[in-house]
Amino acid sequence: MEVKTWQPSRGGWGQRILQGFNLRPEESERTLLMFASYTATSMGLIWFETVAAGLFIGKYGSESLPLVYISGAAIGSGLGVLYSW
Repeated sequence: MEVKTWQPSRGGWGQRILQGFNLRPEESERTLLMFASYTATSMGLIWFETVAAGLFIGKYGSESLPLVYISGAAIGSGLGVLYSW
């Protein structure tokens, strides 16, 4: 069984994209996975803050809202540390 990886053709648009981001061809798959992971995490945090803001304002008023943003920042920072590690 042969493992196939995506390699951009020489002189093609893929090669120009890799040059623009200063990546070698063997780094493209790993970088794409890291980008997808970080994008999903960021979208989840934005969704969390939006839903939590709506629920907190509706149920508790706006006094508890700063806790939502502080917890979102803590979660984002923690995931950022894990991501960079």
